[in-house]
Amino acid sequence: MLAAVRDLIRSALKLAGYINTAAGRRAHTDRPRALTLYGIT
Repeated sequence: MLAAVRDLIRSALKLAGYINTAAGRRAHTDRPRALTLYGIT
């Protein structure tokens, strides 16, 4: 089950343009950057 969730997250990050999973995760932990990624701000 967790492997499937991890694969979904990796796929979503790749679709968002992140080649490196770690870089994508860092971008999503910074709240202002995460909101910008989703077009909220």
